[in-house]
Order: sequence, then C-alpha cells, then structure tokens
Amino acid sequence: MPRSACTLPPWTGRRQHRFAIAGCVAIALAALVFRTIRNDSQFTSSDQVQLAYHVSHEWGYGWLLRMNYGPLQPLLTKLWALFVTTASVPMTESMWRFPMALVGSLLPLFAYLLVRRLSDSRIAAWTAAVWTVVLPPLVSDARYLWAYETLGATCAVAALWTLMRYLDRPFGRCAWTFGALLAAYVLSHLLVHAVPIIIVLLVIAHRSGQSRIAESDRSISARWAEVLRPLFHPGVLLPVAGAACLVVFGYATTGGGPIGRMLAKVSGAAAATQAHGPAALLAEWFRHFGWLGGPLILGALPFGLIPVIRTRGPMLAIWAWPVVFAAPLFAIGCPTGRPTQYLTQASVGATIWAAIALIPWLERRIGRPTAVSVAGLVALVLAVGSVEANFRTADAATWTGVTARWGAPRDNPGYKSAAWYVRRYTGPERVVATLHDVQGLEWMPAAYYVGRACICFGDLTPDESAALFERYRDRVDVLVVERCRNSVPELRGEFRHVATVTDRGRTLVDIFARPALGLPTRTLDVREFDPRFDYEFAPRRIGQPLLFPPGTPPLRELESAVRELRAETRNSSS
Repeated sequence: MPRSACTLPPWTGRRQHRFAIAGCVAIALAALVFRTIRNDSQFTSSDQVQLAYHVSHEWGYGWLLRMNYGPLQPLLTKLWALFVTTASVPMTESMWRFPMALVGSLLPLFAYLLVRRLSDSRIAAWTAAVWTVVLPPLVSDARYLWAYETLGATCAVAALWTLMRYLDRPFGRCAWTFGALLAAYVLSHLLVHAVPIIIVLLVIAHRSGQSRIAESDRSISARWAEVLRPLFHPGVLLPVAGAACLVVFGYATTGGGPIGRMLAKVSGAAAATQAHGPAALLAEWFRHFGWLGGPLILGALPFGLIPVIRTRGPMLAIWAWPVVFAAPLFAIGCPTGRPTQYLTQASVGATIWAAIALIPWLERRIGRPTAVSVAGLVALVLAVGSVEANFRTADAATWTGVTARWGAPRDNPGYKSAAWYVRRYTGPERVVATLHDVQGLEWMPAAYYVGRACICFGDLTPDESAALFERYRDRVDVLVVERCRNSVPELRGEFRHVATVTDRGRTLVDIFARPALGLPTRTLDVREFDPRFDYEFAPRRIGQPLLFPPGTPPLRELESAVRELRAETRNSSS
C-alpha cells in the first residue's frame, strides 16, 4: 500500500540505520564510477565541445541566457572551471565532464528517498536506486558534456522528494528548499512541462485526502484554494517566478534562448524529415532498457494504474510523470536526429514507477526472494548493456538490446596530438584549415583544440569540406586532414606533408603546411603527445579571447559560403 505520510520511516535499530547509510554511499560511489571511467575521450563534434568552448572563450555571464539547453548547466560548469583553474589544474575532457557525473551520482540517492516515502517496501527503494545507477541513458548522458537531461532528472526527483517533506512538514525552510529545486529544474533544460504538472497532481492527491478538506462545506473555489495553498508559499513562488522571468528575459534579449529552440523544434516537427513517430520512439524505448527491462518497465505503467486510481494517492502523480512527459513526443514526433536522448526523463520516471508498482506486488504475491531476483536480473542486464554501450567493451547488444550510446567513448581521433603540433610549431598569426566529415574537427572543436579560429564549418560532407577549403586556400597556411576522409584535394606543390598522427601504427591525422614555414617533419604517437597537449595547452584559465589570425573569415562569412556551395551543388545536380 502507498505510504500517505511523508516522514522518514522509523528505523527498527541502529544497525539498519547504518546499513542504509552505507548502502546509499556505496550506490553513490558506484554511480560515480559508472559515469567517470574513461570519460576523458576527446570531443569529436560541435555538440560535444560547445559548452567547453563557450566557458573557455565567453566573457561574463550574459551568454548563459543564450544557451539552447538552459542556463543552469553552463553556470555550474563555469563555476567548476573557475574553481579548477584557480587551483592551477588543467581543464581536460574528464574535468569538463565531472560536474554532471557528480550530479548524476546523486540521482539514485534521491530516487531511494522518494520511493521510501511512497512505499512500505525497502526492496522497492533499493531497486529504484540500483536501476538508476546502471540505467544506460543516464550513464550515457552523464558522460556527454551536454548532460542537461541528467541535471533535469536529478532536480526533478529531488524536488518531488522535498515536496513530500514540505507537504507533511509545512515549515518555511522546506518550502524554500522545494522552491529552489523546482526553479533549478525549470532552468535545467528544454522540456520542463511534465514535472510542474505532476507537482500539482501530487499536491492535490496529498491535500484532498485530508478529511478536514474533503468534509468542508465551503465553495468549490475555496476548497481548491485550500488544496493548492502550499504552492503559494513565498518560498515556492519566488524562486520559481524568478526562474521563469530569467527564461523569458533570455528569450526576449537573446533572440530565442531555450524557449526559442523548443518552439522551433515543435513547429518543425510535422514537416521535419527526421521527425520520429510513435513506432520509432517505441524502438528507442527498447534501446534504453533492452529486451528484458523494456517490456517489464513499459508494462508496469498500465499494470499498476488501477490500484493507484482507487486509492487516489500521491503515486498517481508519479505514474503521470513518464506519461505526461512522453505524450507530446509521441503525438507530434521527435524532430531530432537523437530521439533517444529526449526520452531520458520519461525513462527515469518509468523506472521509479516500475520499482514502486512491481516490486511490492511481487513481494506480496510470490515472495521477497523472487522480487529481489527479478530486480537483480533486470539490474544485471541494464548494467551489462550500459557497460557495452558506454565503454565499448564486448558486443553484448545483440542479447541485451541496449544501444543508448551517445556518450560512448570513441576511438582516439588524434585531434590533441595534431593540435599540439600546430600550437607548438606555428605562431598565432598562421591560418589553419581542417578537412573533416559531418563530425570531427568542425569549427568549435578545431577552435578549442588548435586555440584559434579555423577555416571549417559544421555538419559538412567531405566534398563540402574540400570545396570550402578550395574557396579559401590562398589564405591557408596549415591544413589538417582527418583520416575519415577518402581523399585529399590536389595541393599542387603549395603544401607539403609535415606531420602524421598515429595510434599503434594506424594513421589518424595528416598535417600539411606551406613550405616557406619550414615546419619540421614529425610522426606523433597519441600515447606520447596527447599527455603533452594536456600538460602544455589544456585550458588553465577561462574567459580568454579566441585568436582570429589575419585572413581567417568570420563565422558568418563561412556560414554564407557554405550556403552558396550547397546552392551550387543543388543547381548542378538539377
């Protein structure tokens, strides 16, 4: 039966208390390990490096309002970078990713506390905690530099737990804590519609169950005012109103911000060729949970609904979380090439709900050992799938079904060693161009690693990248070519090969330069020169201006040139 009271369950002994504390610490450490091992992989696209680029080269804090995924994660990352660089520690890739890995390690603790307040089953609470430790989309998202879904889910679960404490203990400090967490959730990412809705449902379910309100003979409006009164406490209203005003201010002053990005995505969903419909989103669900957890956790949504409707308890709001969050995506499609990431919060809510609904039922009907066995088996499959998807060890996806791997480390691309050579042997006045694929050394990754604006752009095919180089080749001093390209443009003696980046004998990057520069010929092994880059060139202070060598076209000019090249390609093909 759901727990209507919101106080922590009484411990039957000091030993159980110590066991719970030790278990929570172990779970947090396990979550942190899952999210930090091998998280030093290089940034291989503009999406991955965007946050590090802005923190490194933007001044002040006004730019936070322009960020597409909310200002909270950029703010936390900048504060972390200030702390690290003040201590003279270089901001390597693992350092950039650490704040969200730490935030993600707190989510299982809040999941445990939330389920303990909703259910009498300790097994259900531990199940929710363990499942969120190894849930593949959470592990993957926390290893991706833009981990706004991890941040949003953690703020959401923490806000729900503190709300239940506040409803049972209507003290001012509880209201302010809940309001601050809800405000943080509003500022955490794009899709924030679900949690405010379920918070209202949770308050209604909790308050309407009190006899003094149910038996009141006052008007309906007076009853609703009494029911929703906790939400109008200044400690709740002021932080949330401040966060909302900040988002609106960002929309009005920056040409969109998070709201503009969300509206653009929604308005283009129907016409977007990459929009994913219900069938594709359902397939993405199984990419999150695999063949075992997918149907089990999905089936828990209708399985436990009828008992919850009968009790009209707070768990109805928890049930509504994944449903309300995923409903718009299934209704209008997901207009993005990465729909699996947008389902992360729905997956978190469904995981917590499945632990609340299924595990106590298994305990009552079949017995605690069976319930523990089922929970452990699902956790094992999720853990194996998460390890395979995010650490690229063995190919277990064929039997786990888990392929949520957008945060997985890739093979070393050689960017850091190539950037070390360019920084070491060329002055800041030299113009650098890169030839890349739809990922790789695009404009932001190239600028971050090479330390200056380069001639390149984002989301280019190899032919488009080569055509952009041809347009500006007279300005180029150094050319960096990735191995992902099939060919190198005819250089006609204007450039000579000066360096090769290798990994265990495999060529990763070639570097060409004007002969007049007299650059030395080198072979750079990544195992030696990647650490050199971290030691010599990794950012040790933030807010430093980005170099623009004379002759380097501004980004807007490059964007215009790419549009012209694509228009010429379309005209020639037609």
